[in-house]
Amino acid sequence: QQTASLGEAVLPVVANVDALIFRQPSTVGDRVLLQTSVNRVFSSSMEVGVRVDRRKASTGELQHMNTGFLTLVVLDRRSGAPFR
Repeated sequence: QQTASLGEAVLPVVANVDALIFRQPSTVGDRVLLQTSVNRVFSSSMEVGVRVDRRKASTGELQHMNTGFLTLVVLDRRSGAPFR
């Protein structure tokens, strides 16, 4: 008997993007750094906070570029309904 792993049975999708704030652009040569945190977890979804910084190529200075909050939902691949 074969069983599918959980990763094959579900599909994580971005359901909502909230408060996406762009403070400044990045330029060619900058290093872009992403920091994420899981803020809240529910039965079939989670809220993830994202902070984006850049290290300027010209000066090495670290600058805050962007902040956002995303809601991800895990769907059952067969039915398309939220996975529980």
